[in-house]
Amino acid sequence: MSQIMCFSKSDNALILESVGVSVIIDNNEDNLKDNIKKSLNNDVKILLIDEDIQELIIDIKEKYDDVAFPIFISLPFKDKPTGKSLNEMKKSIEKAIGISVF
Repeated sequence: MSQIMCFSKSDNALILESVGVSVIIDNNEDNLKDNIKKSLNNDVKILLIDEDIQELIIDIKEKYDDVAFPIFISLPFKDKPTGKSLNEMKKSIEKAIGISVF
């Protein structure tokens, strides 16, 4: 299993496979949540999460608030970016490396 995985409802995320990211596409939110939990049990370090399912995994993310890894990065695969993804990414990177890069 790759150390970087992407979880989305949109086929647009499949573009990430071209750079070696394992991608799981599923319209069923329960399946996506289960796959995210499985990936964390397999020591995945970076999770790229579709912005559409961000609210679905709040409880999972909270379990990892006090550790550097895994890093959760929200990306908009269907719509225009809302800016929320960029703010989430900034927080995740700061937590992982201990300094602000932006």
